[in-house]
This record gives sequence, structure tokens and C-alpha cells, in this order.
Amino acid sequence: SEACTPIDDIRASARYRKAMVRNLTENALTRVWKQLLQ
Repeated sequence: SEACTPIDDIRASARYRKAMVRNLTENALTRVWKQLLQ
């Protein structure tokens, strides 16, 4: 999330968008890791 530079707009703040990038990335990596361990 440090590399992304989201914008503020009417739909969401840059802070929220940055948190979502981090959350979605962590979730994706966790899913991939679990699949690799099976």
C-alpha cells in the first residue's frame, strides 16, 4: 500500500482507498499461500 497513490473523491477518501489496497492484497496473498500449502 506504500506504493499506491490513490485520489480523494466523492466516493471514497484516499486514506480509505489505501487501506483497501492493503486489505485486498493481504487477502489475495493469504489465499494463494493457503492454496500452495495444500
